[in-house]
Amino acid sequence: MLLDGPRLATDVVVGAEDRGDDIVVFAHGILGNKANWKSFAKRLCERVPRVRCVLLDLRRHGESHDERLDPDTDTVRGAAADIHRTLAVQGLHPRVLVGHSWGGKAMLALGLTDDPGDPILAGVEHVVVVDSPPGTRTFHGGAGEELERVMAAISSLPPGLARDRKHLVEQLQGKGMSMPLAQWMTTNLVALPTPLDDGHAFRFKFDLDAARRMLVDFGALDLWPALLAHHDKPAIHMVRGGKSDRWKPDEQARLQAAVDAGVVTDVVLPSAGHWVHTDDPEGLLAVIAPLCA
Repeated sequence: MLLDGPRLATDVVVGAEDRGDDIVVFAHGILGNKANWKSFAKRLCERVPRVRCVLLDLRRHGESHDERLDPDTDTVRGAAADIHRTLAVQGLHPRVLVGHSWGGKAMLALGLTDDPGDPILAGVEHVVVVDSPPGTRTFHGGAGEELERVMAAISSLPPGLARDRKHLVEQLQGKGMSMPLAQWMTTNLVALPTPLDDGHAFRFKFDLDAARRMLVDFGALDLWPALLAHHDKPAIHMVRGGKSDRWKPDEQARLQAAVDAGVVTDVVLPSAGHWVHTDDPEGLLAVIAPLCA
């Protein structure tokens, strides 16, 4: 993978005993940003004080809007290349990769890269994929229908969105969005330097058109063949929410077969939905902290 190209915005959370050699890298899901993992990263650093957590803004999300980004590479593998390039440029050699949802598939694609001589990937010991099935899917019904409703609601908002965050929550709820989801969307806001004439003064940090392209690729990409052929480092850990709607029966059956073959481990956190790291952070910590020890 080439070093010349777009790089991702990062944030770092360090433990009290950080020495820079126990690095965990986190990737968020679609329409998210690096702050989604910050609270969890702080808990992990308290649990394992020598850990350094690197939080990424994936392409066209948060602060990662490099003008060199090519729309044709708004893909899972394109994001994996971004992550690799960013780590290489910053001289970071992670032990653990963690990704949620869309970011989980990007981390899985990176972890399954077949290049034993790669200096960045050589030290990766674990990939934790949080509620992100490796196979294909269509975004119709269930979670896909929810995403479409969210995107439709966002598309219908005025250019400056809202007078303030409370107003935005009210607008989104008026379009059928739940209170928790509407409140989460306000974490993706950035203030406009000059308010519009009607007083609206925010925009979202993500590129909605790019997010749609990225979702299409997410649904089309099948990582099962590469996963089932993977029998070496890094170890692959699937963590699922027991109340999540992301895992269809056929995906669950394939996952069980992969577990039986010793290819992956599978952990289900019964009380969590899709947002595992917010629904059951202690359960997820119990999975990730031992991998950093």
